[in-house]
Amino acid sequence: NNIEFLNCACKFTEKVSSDSSISKRKKMKELIKELNKDNKYVEKNIFKSVENVNLSQIIGYHKDDEKWNFLDDYK
Repeated sequence: NNIEFLNCACKFTEKVSSDSSISKRKKMKELIKELNKDNKYVEKNIFKSVENVNLSQIIGYHKDDEKWNFLDDYK
């Protein structure tokens, strides 16, 4: 069928990507691996950072079936 996969962040394209077109997911994994050489807590720090989110200071988010936007406070 001559189907070509987009070089996206999904696990499937990571497996089929050639060396010249590494997926973004794989690039991020390599970056984290490299950063881990200088800071053994880099992965823990990345995951911990998502806990420090103040919802009133982000652009928008989804909660249940509703969308929230920072502009809602300025109407």
